[in-house]
Amino acid sequence: MTLGVEFGYKIADLVRIQTRFNALKSFDHVITVTDFVRGDGSEYTSYSLGVAVPVWEDFHISLNYRNFND
Repeated sequence: MTLGVEFGYKIADLVRIQTRFNALKSFDHVITVTDFVRGDGSEYTSYSLGVAVPVWEDFHISLNYRNFND
């Protein structure tokens, strides 16, 4: 099961600030790893903070920081 939520706010019609939270949770407890490609038994949470600023007309540069927890 995956879960995610994202919030953003625009300041003074110029800078956009966003934050994001994601999580991956297994339904069943997997004792042995059976499929590395699918990531059976993998669980994590992550959060992200970012800012986007306009550089030219409709083009923006985005800077994001993301960190994971297990």
